Amino acid sequence: MSRRRGAIALMAVFIFAVISLLSLVIFSRIEDNLLLLGAEKDEKQASYYAESLAYLANEGVSKKMITDVIQLGGSYRLAAVSMDDVSDEHPRLSYVAEKGSYTAVKLETSCKYKGIGAKACLRFDGVNPLFIQEDGVLSVEEMKNAGVYGAWQSMLAESFAKPPEAGIRSVITQETLHLRQKDGKLVQVTEENQEIPFLENTEKLRWEIESAVETENPLDVSGVLWLKKGSFLKGDVHVKGVLIREPGSAVKGQMVVDGLLIGENTGPIRVNFQPRPVEQSFYFFDDFIKPSGYRLKKLY
Repeated sequence: MSRRRGAIALMAVFIFAVISLLSLVIFSRIEDNLLLLGAEKDEKQASYYAESLAYLANEGVSKKMITDVIQLGGSYRLAAVSMDDVSDEHPRLSYVAEKGSYTAVKLETSCKYKGIGAKACLRFDGVNPLFIQEDGVLSVEEMKNAGVYGAWQSMLAESFAKPPEAGIRSVITQETLHLRQKDGKLVQVTEENQEIPFLENTEKLRWEIESAVETENPLDVSGVLWLKKGSFLKGDVHVKGVLIREPGSAVKGQMVVDGLLIGENTGPIRVNFQPRPVEQSFYFFDDFIKPSGYRLKKLY
C-alpha cells in the first residue's frame, strides 16, 4: 500500500511539474507578446510623432526657401518643432533631383519617443504643375483653360519689373535692331555698318522684345526671352530656358527652345522640354513656385 501511495505521489509531483512548466512557458509567451505589442505600439507612436513634426515644420517653410532649394540646390535647417514633449531640433529642407523632372523638395524630421527613434520625410513638388509639359509647350489654350491667362499678363510685367539678382541682366528692346554676334559678344549694327556694343554675352538674360530684331548669325540665349505682341524676330535663335511668345508676335528663322515655350507655337519653332533650365531661369515669376503633391514617407 505504501508503494502504491508513493507511486501516486510521484505521479502527482510529475504532473505538477509538467503543469508548472507549461504554465511558465505560456505566461512567458504572454509576457513576450505583451512586451512586443507594447513595443509595436511605441514604435507606431514614435512614427506618428515624426510624421506630425514634419507637417509642423512645413508650416515654417517659405516660398523663398523652396525657390532657393530648387534654383540653387541648397538646403535649409528649419526651426525646431515639438509636440507633446517630443521634438526635433533640426528639421531639414533639401532637394531631390530627378532626370527629366523639375527638382522636388523633401522635408525630413527625426525624433525619439520612449527611447525609440523615428524618422519621416515629407516630399512635394515645388513647381506649379501647370509648367509640367511633356511636349515643352504651355499653350495659350492651356493657360486659358486653367484660368490663368488673363492674370499672368500683368503678373509677367510685374515679375520682369523687379530688380534682378546679381549676375542676371534685364534687357528691354523697343527699337529696331540689327545684331551680329562677334567674338562671343553681341553688337548692334547701324545702317552705316558701324558696330555698337550691345551685350557682353547672352547668358542669364531676361530679355523683352517689343520691336523688330534681326540677327545675322545664329544666336544663343540663356534665360528668358519674351516676344511681345507686335515684335518680330528674324534669324536662327537657340533659347536655353524659357521663350514667352505672345499672340501677334512673328518669328522668321529657325528657333530651338531647350526648356519651355509659353504661348504661341506656330512657325519654325522646335521645343525640347528640359525642366532644369526652366527652373534655373524662371523661378522669379510669381506663379512658378507653387507646392503641390505632398507625399509622406516613413524612414527606418
